[in-house]
Amino acid sequence: MTLKDLIKMSGDAELLEVTSSGCYYNVKLSLYDGDEVVVQIMTSDMKIFDVESSSNPLIRYCHLELVYISEILSSKNGYYVPPESFGELMKETKLGLNLAYGKSLNEFKIMFFVKGHEVLLACVVKSIDQIKFELIPG
Repeated sequence: MTLKDLIKMSGDAELLEVTSSGCYYNVKLSLYDGDEVVVQIMTSDMKIFDVESSSNPLIRYCHLELVYISEILSSKNGYYVPPESFGELMKETKLGLNLAYGKSLNEFKIMFFVKGHEVLLACVVKSIDQIKFELIPG
């Protein structure tokens, strides 16, 4: 199974936990078929929205998403920059895209998201090779 396959089958996943060790973050999900998956991401920039303290379990339902940063953010002199409009800046910040501001286009290529009704987790990674996963049959 590839990462693209995992993303396709993550449509009704439930976020179980997020742990970290140094620059590695482990995101544990329960998939629709009862299997679990641990996605390990190597990044120094991650935004975790306050999910674990929520008493509503529906907030944890999510899917995975990969986005190429250059397709969604503006750049100048080889670096991602915030938009000039304050409203657009606030929208991008709410989505976690502000993590890429000031980073090099040549070095940082991908945003990885765990999204539910809103963004639950966002991070910037240099390449798809920095995202690994392990499927744990249920």
